[in-house]
Amino acid sequence: MVTVTDKELSKLGMHIEPSVGDIDLVCGMDVSQKSRYSLQYKDTTYFFCSDHCKTHFRDDPEKYIGG
Repeated sequence: MVTVTDKELSKLGMHIEPSVGDIDLVCGMDVSQKSRYSLQYKDTTYFFCSDHCKTHFRDDPEKYIGG
């Protein structure tokens, strides 16, 4: 495995943006915090890729958060 530092990327005119988002706990997809599919549960907002995943989470949230 090759490791490249930020300084080396900068020399190439490149940089890596930190991930700003979440993982859909139902399907595992990366999802933006701007997703229109979100749900508040126990003082935490969860984001989903689709209404389908949001519904599955809403029906049994403890299954997905490991509670």
